[in-house]
Amino acid sequence: MVILQRLIKKKDFDEACCIHEGYKVFRDTAEDFQYMYWGERLAMLHDLVLGRPPQTSFQRWIRWQTSESNSFLIAISALVISIVVGIFSLGLSGFQAWVAWQAWKYPA
Repeated sequence: MVILQRLIKKKDFDEACCIHEGYKVFRDTAEDFQYMYWGERLAMLHDLVLGRPPQTSFQRWIRWQTSESNSFLIAISALVISIVVGIFSLGLSGFQAWVAWQAWKYPA
């Protein structure tokens, strides 16, 4: 406690660190426990870590590239491309079957 008082005076730490009534003591079970003082600050830090705003233009570009809407657009375009390739391969195999039938029917 003496170290904390010294840090508050000399290093300009937060004076509210010395408040001991910022929490409730366990009553019967651990489910009743609430840490009131640091809860808001920890929640703010947690939100900042999870949803950190991009600092540079490269980070903004990466964030845009990894968004859910962009992923959906890529999935839909991959589906369309696979359908087009499938239809093309069916047509090509049909043409190959016709050429083989013509070669069988009219040998040279």
